[in-house]
Amino acid sequence: MSSCYYDILGVSSTASEDEIKKAYKKLALKYHPDKNTNNKEDAEKKFKEISEAYHVLSDPNKRNRYDQFGKEGLNDNMPDFNPADIFSQIFGSQFGNQFGGGVRFENMQFNSFNGHPFGGGFQRRRKGEKIVKRINCTLEDFYTGITKKLKITRSIENENGSTTQESEVLEVQFPPGCPDQSYKVFPDKGDKKIGIEPSDIIVIIAQIAHKTFKRDGHDLHMFASVPFKDSIVEMKLPVKLLNGSTVVYKIPQRTSFESIHVVNDAGMPLGTNKFGRLIIHITVEFPHLTTEQAHRIISIM
Repeated sequence: MSSCYYDILGVSSTASEDEIKKAYKKLALKYHPDKNTNNKEDAEKKFKEISEAYHVLSDPNKRNRYDQFGKEGLNDNMPDFNPADIFSQIFGSQFGNQFGGGVRFENMQFNSFNGHPFGGGFQRRRKGEKIVKRINCTLEDFYTGITKKLKITRSIENENGSTTQESEVLEVQFPPGCPDQSYKVFPDKGDKKIGIEPSDIIVIIAQIAHKTFKRDGHDLHMFASVPFKDSIVEMKLPVKLLNGSTVVYKIPQRTSFESIHVVNDAGMPLGTNKFGRLIIHITVEFPHLTTEQAHRIISIM
């Protein structure tokens, strides 16, 4: 069975929001577990895959990440994902009339997914509160891809009421060019209390401000001021790129007071051998001149 979200819904990668919704409705009704009592296990699996695909492709931000990076860009995890909620939002009370009974989701458990969206199991239990961890990373980290290790300590409630501590090292990985505030969910890795499902740990990576570049999606912006005397001749501007190399860019002579110069394929990675742009903003600094000096300049122009 295909793992491509577009293939799962049977739509093209250019499908509109309405086409995606229409495909979900058709498949969700066809494979709903209550309609497939003779093949319930396979129907549940298919229903979960359909819901996962719709959950991603119906959200413009998630769809954009998926189109650029595949499932890796989604970190293979998305918190607070419940197919019952999606189904209810789309169909409301219609489903009960379709099959002669109410929606029997109350006995089904849909958890945050890791690879497959629901983690298995259909007894609804209260889940512990999520634990959020943040890791600050440089723009260079985002450029090359991120692998970090995070030591966590969880509290475990014992049957006798006592509490013990348990430590574990989690490894988080993100692909080159991944967006700021990307996250990864570690299901059931948090605190454990009796009668409650273990908490999930959500690790978020946050970019530290860079001294040279400002990121805008896959583009990088660089701001430079040059003296007036340098702007009237062809100027060479050395730029140290995020991959560690230094490239000298030539700025044309007689550059205007404020100008923009675009360098293709010098921005953030956006796929195999593909990169965004480096956009250089040049501002010319005019010197403070006396009236006599200004007239001299005018006289030779």
